[in-house]
Amino acid sequence: MVAAAPASDHSGASSAIGPMGSRDGVEVTPVELEAAPGVPAFAVDAPPALAVIVARLGAFGDAPDIPGAATSTAPLVGAVVVPTAPPAPPALPPTTPVSVAGPVGPPPPPPPPPDGRLHIKRGDQVPNKALRQEYPSYPEEGRIRGYEDNVVVRYVIGKDGKVKDITVIDPPYRQMFADSVIHTLRGWKFAPYINENGEPEEVVHEVQFNFQLH
Repeated sequence: MVAAAPASDHSGASSAIGPMGSRDGVEVTPVELEAAPGVPAFAVDAPPALAVIVARLGAFGDAPDIPGAATSTAPLVGAVVVPTAPPAPPALPPTTPVSVAGPVGPPPPPPPPPDGRLHIKRGDQVPNKALRQEYPSYPEEGRIRGYEDNVVVRYVIGKDGKVKDITVIDPPYRQMFADSVIHTLRGWKFAPYINENGEPEEVVHEVQFNFQLH
């Protein structure tokens, strides 16, 4: 902040610029302010309004961003106050990004408890030896009309080697294909599966049948 005021009484000058003090320009003289020690102060040979103009021209140092004026009947009592630019704020330390987790969904269900049966994945071979295992026949109506389809079923090979509990888990578009698969699987026959304890055990298996003409 810098203080500046007319060097002589300019009461009633208001915002008038008035004549300059000399032909060479406006005289500016550094002075000391008892009421504000340490604040740079200047006596200006000009009315307050002209003092503001010379402040903007850099007469007291760097041109201020926001000059202001105040007047009084006594020199250097009502001063032109020229605020200097405020110091730059200290640099903030780098921040550490904080990731905000989204809503937590429910945990996955626990795996089903063992049911005492051997489960074979779709596409894998069952350990049982096949005694009778024909592929389902193509439905005649589907062949004539050019229909094609897919069927996925789950079935159980009992302890006696016979197929039971046939379930269609991915049905076809036309029921005739599912009927052909179910009818054929009921005639399948396997040798019983004997586990490591020497006991017969049921086997659960999924299989996909593709009905295609070409």
